[in-house]
Amino acid sequence: MPAATLRLFIAAYPAPPLARTLLEALPGLALPDHRPAPPKQVHLTMLFLGERRVRDLPDIEASVRAAAAGIPPFRITLDRLEALPERGPARLIAAVGAATSPLIELHTRLAARLVSPKRRGAAFLPHLTLARFPGSGTPLSVRAWPLAASLEL
Repeated sequence: MPAATLRLFIAAYPAPPLARTLLEALPGLALPDHRPAPPKQVHLTMLFLGERRVRDLPDIEASVRAAAAGIPPFRITLDRLEALPERGPARLIAAVGAATSPLIELHTRLAARLVSPKRRGAAFLPHLTLARFPGSGTPLSVRAWPLAASLEL
């Protein structure tokens, strides 16, 4: 019998008022058919893990706790909305900002503990997913929009 798996990622969740504020920007973008995220599902992905065995979950949780030890609270300033991925059909709209040193350190520690060496060099773009496009994505002519005001998470 194959081992049971879960599709996992490590994330931080903003306060609900911030999530709602970000989602309120979507109607002004005149996007084609899309599905906005429910406010409680808006999150900052720290690291995508992919399919992992259920029986490995306790070890993964212990690794996350160890990686986060000593990392101070961090902020991210969100200044724009972007269609991702950067090239090809857009699969999602995200609020994007620049990473601070503690956030980069946390991502680096998590990757060192939880992903294969060949995936560790993957670029880290701090973002909060706000909406998804159906299927394999949607072609867009405009792919970035400034936020009316920078927001801190």
